[in-house]
Amino acid sequence: MSIGGYYKMLLDRVRSYIRSVGEISFDDLRVWAKGENIGLATLTAILNDLLKIGEISAPEGFMEVEDVLCSFQVPKIISSKPSVTVIPSKVDVSRESIAMEVSVEKSTTRIDLDWMKDVDLRRAVEYLNKYHSVGVIRFLRDLSDMGVSNPEAVLKKLISLGYVDYSPLGVVNASSKLPKISDKRLLSEFI
Repeated sequence: MSIGGYYKMLLDRVRSYIRSVGEISFDDLRVWAKGENIGLATLTAILNDLLKIGEISAPEGFMEVEDVLCSFQVPKIISSKPSVTVIPSKVDVSRESIAMEVSVEKSTTRIDLDWMKDVDLRRAVEYLNKYHSVGVIRFLRDLSDMGVSNPEAVLKKLISLGYVDYSPLGVVNASSKLPKISDKRLLSEFI
């Protein structure tokens, strides 16, 4: 089995386990992964890939977990997103076409795409897709360096939209409502 095939197999096992439990803390998932001989670095890469493709979410933000050589940003709680099931409903013989019905497991809400029109807000969303948890001073300084004209107003807008949670300790955490921007390739595509 190739390295890429082995990684995909591990990714599928983790995805299946998360779907079967629905929602799980990172600590519990780490215990399960250890029993499956999946290390912390691999588990973190898998979770990042699943987050990027939108199969899971991190409803309570992220935390830092230390390993022997380095530390990783991981979701505190991992939640499985609803899957879309396509069910053939009937066949119209006269037109020889198949009508399809789409059912969604959980109710979905209409996505507000106004953030895409505001250049400053889009830059902030792109930044938060890369850095899920950042100190407010660093966040405001980085936005200013990126050319955002009024970083404080952008932060207030992100909070009002529910895209970020602002901690009393001065930390900005991306929420599960933050639109996902996937412009990066997955690790499995390189292997």
